[in-house]
Amino acid sequence: MERSFLLFLAIFCLSAAAGQSVVRVDSVVISASREARNTVMQSLDNEQLTALSSGSVAEAMRHFSGVRIKDYGGVGGMKTVDVHGLGSQHTGVFYDGIALGNAQNGVVDLGRFSLENIADVRLYNGSAGSIFLSAKQLASSSGLYIEPRKPQFSEGKTNNFRGSIKGGSFATINPATVWERRFSSRVSGSVSAEGLYSSGKYRFRYAREGGWDTVGMRTNGDVRFLRIEASAMGNLHHEGGNQGSQKTGEWSARAYFYASERGYPGAVIKRAEDSVPPPDDRQGDVSFFAQTTVRQRFTSFYSLRAQAKAAWDGTRYNSQRFRQSEFYLSAANLFDLARRWSASLSADIQYNTLAAEISPRVDELFPDPRRLTIFASAATALDLRKVNIQASVLWTATRDFGKNTASQKGIFSPSVSASWSVSQSLSVRAMFKKTMRLPTFNDLYYNDLGNRSLRPEFAVQWSAGAEFLGTFLTASVDAYINRVRDKIVATPTANQFSWTMLNLGKVEIRGVDAVVEPRFCIANLLIKSRLSYTFQDASRGDAVPYLPRHSGSFGAVLSWPKWSAGWSAIFTGIRYRIGSQTVMNRLDAWHTHDVSVGRELGKAKISIHINNIFNRRYEVVRWYPMPGTNFKLNLTISL
Repeated sequence: MERSFLLFLAIFCLSAAAGQSVVRVDSVVISASREARNTVMQSLDNEQLTALSSGSVAEAMRHFSGVRIKDYGGVGGMKTVDVHGLGSQHTGVFYDGIALGNAQNGVVDLGRFSLENIADVRLYNGSAGSIFLSAKQLASSSGLYIEPRKPQFSEGKTNNFRGSIKGGSFATINPATVWERRFSSRVSGSVSAEGLYSSGKYRFRYAREGGWDTVGMRTNGDVRFLRIEASAMGNLHHEGGNQGSQKTGEWSARAYFYASERGYPGAVIKRAEDSVPPPDDRQGDVSFFAQTTVRQRFTSFYSLRAQAKAAWDGTRYNSQRFRQSEFYLSAANLFDLARRWSASLSADIQYNTLAAEISPRVDELFPDPRRLTIFASAATALDLRKVNIQASVLWTATRDFGKNTASQKGIFSPSVSASWSVSQSLSVRAMFKKTMRLPTFNDLYYNDLGNRSLRPEFAVQWSAGAEFLGTFLTASVDAYINRVRDKIVATPTANQFSWTMLNLGKVEIRGVDAVVEPRFCIANLLIKSRLSYTFQDASRGDAVPYLPRHSGSFGAVLSWPKWSAGWSAIFTGIRYRIGSQTVMNRLDAWHTHDVSVGRELGKAKISIHINNIFNRRYEVVRWYPMPGTNFKLNLTISL
C-alpha cells in the first residue's frame, strides 16, 4: 500500500511540475509483501538512509523508536543495537532473510555493514508479520532485517555499473563499486566491492578533576576494511494448467567476504594528576559466509521455503585468536487450509564451533565448545477481514559438546498477536511473546569469567497500540511492558580483577513508542519526514544501564528535479551508566543535527554530508567521547 502511494505521489509531483504536459511511464513494477497490521514495523529505504547522512546500518538504526545504539566512539568503534531495553542478544539480525550469528558473544557489530549495497532496513518488534518464516526467525524478541539491493534493468539493458568514492574527516577514503548483470529473463546477478581507510583521529574536550576542561586527541581509532559480495537470483515458473495451480517460486544465492584491521581507542579516564598511556588494543577480523534460499509454491495449498548457510569467522584481539564456524539448515512449510486460514511448520538445525588460542595454560583447559541447536515451530494465521490473529509456538533444544561443557536445554516459547481494522485507515493491535536467550560461549567458558551453570535468560513481551494509515500521514503509538528473568550479568568475585557470569534478578521496562510520518508535495517538491519519540521506565526491578527515559529523532528528506536534501536530529535524555542513579553514574542528555545536500549531474551525483553541525560534545557510552563536527563528500557514477 505504501509503495503504491509513494509511486502515485511521485507521478503527481512530476505532473505538477510539467503543467499540462503528459508524463509517460513505460513500465511500473510494484513489489511488496502482504503483512498483517498486528506487527510493529519500522523501515527506511535507501533514499532516506542516504539523505539522512547514514553511513552504516548502525547510524540508520538511530532513527527508529525504542532503539538504543551502543557506540564506543570513532569510525572503528563497535556498534550494537538494543531494542526496548532487552539487550543486544535479544535482537536477531537477518541479512537477506538469514540470521547473522556470533556464538562467541551473541553480538553482531552493525558498524561493518555499510549502506552502499542495501535496499532498505526494517525493524520488527516481535515477529516479521508473517507465519511463513524459519523457526529461528521466531526465536528473537525483535528482528532487524537488512535487505541487499536486487538488480533492476531498464528496457533492453543487460548491464548496470555503479561506482562511488567518499572522503572526508578523519582522513577517510571509501571507494565502492557494483556491477549487475542480467543473464536471462529469469536470472540476474551482481558483484560489489567496497574498501575503507580512516585514521579515526579527532579532537575532543573533556572535564578533568579540578574543575577545568582540556582538549585531547582520540588515537588508535584507525580502521581499514575490504568487503566483497557476489549474488545471483532468479525466478522459478512452471506452467501447470489454470492460474491457481501454477508452480511458481524464486531462488537466491550469496557469498560474502569481509576483512578488517582496527584499533580500539579505549576509555578516557583521567584525573588531573594521572598520566595514562594511549591504548594500543588491536583487532583483526576475517569473515566469510555463503547462503542460499529457495522458495517454491507447489500448489494452491502448499509452499516451501528452504535455506542453507555456512559461515567462518576469525578474530585476533591483540595476541588472542578465536575461530568460529556455523552451519545452518532450515525448512519452512506453509499450508493454505482455507481462503482465510493458513498454518505453517518449520524446522531448523544449527551447529556452531569455537576454538581459541589465548595462552598455553588457558588453551589446555579451554573446552573448544561445539553446540547443536534445533528450532521447531508451528504457527497459524486467521484473517477474518477486519480481524487478524496469529499464534505460534517455538521449541528450542540445545546441547553443548566438548571438555566439561554445559548440560542440554529444551524450552517452549509461545507467541500470539491480533489486530482489528476499525476503519480503512485505523487499526489497533496487541501482542504477547515469550523468548529465550541462550548463554553464549563467552558466558559459559571464557577464562576466569565463564559459568557453566548459567540458565537461559527469559524475556516476556506485552504490547498494544494503534496505527493510522492516511493519504499524506502515517502515525502509530504502541505501549509495551517487557520483563526479563534470570538476566545474565557479569559480577566481581573476590576482587575487582576476577569476574564471573551469574543469573541475577529481574528487569522490567515499561514504555511508549510514537511515530509520525507526514508526506506531502508542494509544486514539484516532494517531502518525506519522520518524527519518533520513546518513553521508557525501568524503575521496577534491577537497573538497566544506559536506558534513557526520553529519546527521539526527527528526519526530513526533500526531493525535487536533480536535487535532494536531508536533515536529521537525534535526542537522547539523561541515563545512568550502572548501578544506582547517582551523580557519579549519570550521563547528560545530548542531541545532534546532521544535514546533507545532493545534486544530479547527468549520470553522476555529488553530495555533501555534515554531521553534528553544532559540534556538540557527548558520549553514548561513558568515557568514550564521540566526534564533533565532521563531513563527508560523495561522488557516484551510474552507467
